[in-house]
Amino acid sequence: EKIEKIVLRTNDNGGKLYLGDIAKITRQFEEPKTYARFNGKPSVNLTVTKTADASTIDISEKIKILSDELNKQLPASINVGYHTDMSVYVKTRLNVVKSSGLIGLILVLLSLYLLLNFNVALITAFGIPVSFLFAVILLFSFDFTINMVSLFAFLIVLGMIVDDAIIVTENVFRHIEDGMPPLEAASLGAKEVFWPVVVSTLTTIAAFLPIFSIGGVLGEIIKVIPVVVCCALMGSLIEAFVVLPSHAAQFLKFEKKKPLLNWKFLLEKYENLLSWSVLNRYFIATLSICVLFLSIVYANTRLPFQLFGEVEIGQFFVNVETPNTYSLGDSLELAE
Repeated sequence: EKIEKIVLRTNDNGGKLYLGDIAKITRQFEEPKTYARFNGKPSVNLTVTKTADASTIDISEKIKILSDELNKQLPASINVGYHTDMSVYVKTRLNVVKSSGLIGLILVLLSLYLLLNFNVALITAFGIPVSFLFAVILLFSFDFTINMVSLFAFLIVLGMIVDDAIIVTENVFRHIEDGMPPLEAASLGAKEVFWPVVVSTLTTIAAFLPIFSIGGVLGEIIKVIPVVVCCALMGSLIEAFVVLPSHAAQFLKFEKKKPLLNWKFLLEKYENLLSWSVLNRYFIATLSICVLFLSIVYANTRLPFQLFGEVEIGQFFVNVETPNTYSLGDSLELAE
């Protein structure tokens, strides 16, 4: 009533024009501009966005707990639910990375067992948990977390961290086969390959260092990859020359047993090829450079490049756009 009595205009005779004289004043809700539906019923939708350092999985669990608590407190006519739970896809990808890492570890151990002496394979496999433990400790010190990218980096370095141990253990076992006592063989074998193994590890680390120069959002996402690789390789290097020689001296013994796989024929072929390559080193070097050049040209001209491939996330969206002449009610009817 007070709004109806608002004076819009007066005249000299004392006449007044009220708002109620030219308009119908009613109390009602504001006309809706959008409609929200959840499971086919009117709803109020809230979007929860996490901060940069928050965990998607932890936030999802807290939202589920809050939803259950609100459903117990609110009347029966009001329900609280959630949708578009991104933690489901994060968990799926994490499980894929974990399962891939487990399969990779099994394949590495199986390869060591088939291609090397059992004791050699066992001692070499000891370096995997030591290297990973060293990398995890350094990651914690550098304020990095275990996530999909870091797990992927561990998956990349899984096959690299056994290289140092294989070289050292094989050289030690070679001296043991020649009749040298295990303790002396462990000491001499590790000394002989120290610098080649160190240089080999450092060149591998150097190959990953340029990733640090990548800027922007992509650089922030993938910078943990070289950190994991470098830390794991340094742990592998330390383990190969500090821990492994003592294990080799204790567990490696020369026993004349028939090997599981006979590599004599292939080794003879490889020795012949290696001897021919050394005698024709200039030809081999030129051929290698040409192959490298052709590979680079082919990659730049023929292979398509796509930074991030299309990944199926298990859901799809339907966007319907109506003409300007459609009212909100018409658009809602079309959507239903």
